Amino acid sequence: MKETLRHLDFVMAESNLAIHHYNSANVHRISFFYLGLLERIYAGTKSLKLLIENLDQDPTHEFAAGLVARTLILDFMIGARGYQVLKSVQEAGKEPHEEKSEVTEYCNIILGAGVTHTLKDLKAFQTGGGISEAQLHEAFANMAGKYEAFLQPYNNDGVAPAGRFPKAPQVKKIFECLAAGNDEMKGLSKYYNTYSFYSKYEHFGLLSYDLMRRLEQQQQSTLKQSLDLMVLHTFICLQVMLEIAPDNFLEEKAELVGEYLKYEVLKVPVEKEKAADK
Repeated sequence: MKETLRHLDFVMAESNLAIHHYNSANVHRISFFYLGLLERIYAGTKSLKLLIENLDQDPTHEFAAGLVARTLILDFMIGARGYQVLKSVQEAGKEPHEEKSEVTEYCNIILGAGVTHTLKDLKAFQTGGGISEAQLHEAFANMAGKYEAFLQPYNNDGVAPAGRFPKAPQVKKIFECLAAGNDEMKGLSKYYNTYSFYSKYEHFGLLSYDLMRRLEQQQQSTLKQSLDLMVLHTFICLQVMLEIAPDNFLEEKAELVGEYLKYEVLKVPVEKEKAADK
């Protein structure tokens, strides 16, 4: 796993630089969305590095590593779908403002999903006696005020404020959209299989019992494939940000991560690259 650890160090460094470069900056909603994914990449890979470094001493760390990997793979697919939306709009020859509009809509749908789910959880909690009706009213009012860009005003009637955007697609639907795209997108969709695999870690059942008992070599092979993906995940985040709001920093970083992905992860021979350019 030495090479994978090297990739994680690279991803941690580059994602952290991007996060801090735009810290407190007033960025576009799409950039905010992908900076959020980069923040999760940084936090996730930092934890994964600690777990992997201790695998030899305690192989049971693979379980926790698999759980973190599942979260990051889902993030990857969410980010890749946004990238697909952007490319589809570009290929349709639409104007730049239309590109931003459609990708922003997608980002808002994903960002707002957690807010509307939380409102439903609060209502269920109140129904079960966990909080009072007055506390529910207060929570709904606070949420509607804090997230007014994603929620309709609260009518003080005990009914959760409605969301301003359509319901977010489930991960299976995101996979189907990627798989139905061009060859590039189909290639990205294949990681759904690994996400599904680690979902057996997330959700207890008979398969989780079996999969946690695979040979150590098999466990590390699946983990390596998942973690090497984080370089591509980082590249997509930077590339979308670059195409939406280009600047010198993003141009430099997208190129750097793209080169690393090409030569260090995908192992494209330099000679082959030179021949293709002729």
